[in-house]
Amino acid sequence: MKALFDKLPVQSGAYRWFYADLVSGDFTAVCIFMVGSLFSSDYASQIRYGAVPSEHCSVNFALYEKGKRRCWVFTEYPDYNSNRHDRLRIGGSSIRRLVNGNVVIQISERTPFRGHRVDALLTLKPLAPALGELSLSEGKLHRWEALMPRAKGVLQTSVLKQTLEGIGYLDTNYGEEPLSSSLPRWQWSRSHSEVTDLTEIEFKLPTLQQSLHVSAHRGSTSVWRSVLRERAQIKTGWGLQVPALPQSRLLESSPFYARLEARQGESHQMYEVADFQKFDSPWIRWMARFKTRKDRAA
Repeated sequence: MKALFDKLPVQSGAYRWFYADLVSGDFTAVCIFMVGSLFSSDYASQIRYGAVPSEHCSVNFALYEKGKRRCWVFTEYPDYNSNRHDRLRIGGSSIRRLVNGNVVIQISERTPFRGHRVDALLTLKPLAPALGELSLSEGKLHRWEALMPRAKGVLQTSVLKQTLEGIGYLDTNYGEEPLSSSLPRWQWSRSHSEVTDLTEIEFKLPTLQQSLHVSAHRGSTSVWRSVLRERAQIKTGWGLQVPALPQSRLLESSPFYARLEARQGESHQMYEVADFQKFDSPWIRWMARFKTRKDRAA
């Protein structure tokens, strides 16, 4: 079995993150573990001085109900702990893969400002084969891997008194340089259908003028590329261009990043829009500090 954490970044400007989500009825949960945090204003500003990714790690957990935020934590740490095989620990939170192939994500964090304790346990069991790494840019400087394009997920959290069961997802992104260098922006989407047991993923990559497509269901995962075709766009309150989707909900919004979800019948769609060149603005980096909690203990 391929080691899950054998390619953690070491050189200045490099990064790697693990993204997971769960959809269960009216609830949507998102977990992100970052080594070389893309949303760290300190890391972004200190790369020119040789800042290394291991000194800027972060954990993000968000829970939404009917499109409204129930919980948000984003904590940055000065180090991580990993056995370089199947466990990554950042602060009090961890992500590990069991011998049976399941992935267990444990969150133990505090909210920004008030410091309320948030605990969560997410277990993911794969329902479709994983994909090998795929390049998102020329020169393979930025890569993406669908570890569990479709999974069975179970979430327990201190925020709710109920256990959530639904469809899960897990992927990882990694790169050898800051994203704004050669992959300045993207749109990513993930659609789960409960009727057809099908998950579809799409990356819109303007720098390559391509869209990367993945289709996953029991026993089969396939990938192909197509010519980039833009869909209708609207602007958020921050002026960021996002897809114009019927019955969509804006879960997160900032000048450089937006997270949306849309529900159409039995289908749930998650979208992320990122403009990493905008994050190079000192003003926007300063704003990002207000959503981040700093913790000196690794």
